[in-house]
Amino acid sequence: MSPLPPPAAEYDLEWGHRFDIGKAGFGYLACTGDTLRDETGQTLAYGTSFQVGTITCSSSQNGLECRNGEKHGFFLSKGWQRVF
Repeated sequence: MSPLPPPAAEYDLEWGHRFDIGKAGFGYLACTGDTLRDETGQTLAYGTSFQVGTITCSSSQNGLECRNGEKHGFFLSKGWQRVF
């Protein structure tokens, strides 16, 4: 697994714990200042997908991949993560 790149100089909060994606552009590590938690959140079972607008997240035994309409996004697993 590659080490995380250093945070941008303007990040004065927690960094490297949250992956994010927008409607356009690349996936990225987000700067966060508090816990993001939704008590109504659900687990995405292996082999299923969830779509909101142009963003689709798919779960498999390999990990979770989320992509926007431009095919950019992120991949997360226990072993490694990447943004693209």
